[in-house]
Amino acid sequence: MTETTLPNNLYKVFKLIPLGMALPISATDLAMHTHSDVRTVRENIRKLIIDYGIPICGNRDTHGGYYIPKNDTERLAGVLPLQRQQNEEYKRINALLNADLNDWRKYRDV
Repeated sequence: MTETTLPNNLYKVFKLIPLGMALPISATDLAMHTHSDVRTVRENIRKLIIDYGIPICGNRDTHGGYYIPKNDTERLAGVLPLQRQQNEEYKRINALLNADLNDWRKYRDV
């Protein structure tokens, strides 16, 4: 990527994301500080990661939020939950593709 500037809406989110996973910032807090909504924040995070190559990870525990990893350990801590989610989504896709389009009725027509 040769571009060195971010669109203003993305920069507003980017500058608030802390370096290191010790004090991540939540999507709700990012939305409040950028005067947007959580859905927009998540889309902006996605763009920063995919379109600009910025390594933003998310922590999904009770004190979850976004952060830029300082090292490979922090990066891995952010990637593992995504891999677990990917595996669960794959299971769901397979179940939907293999589901009998009529068999489910037995649960409703009791």
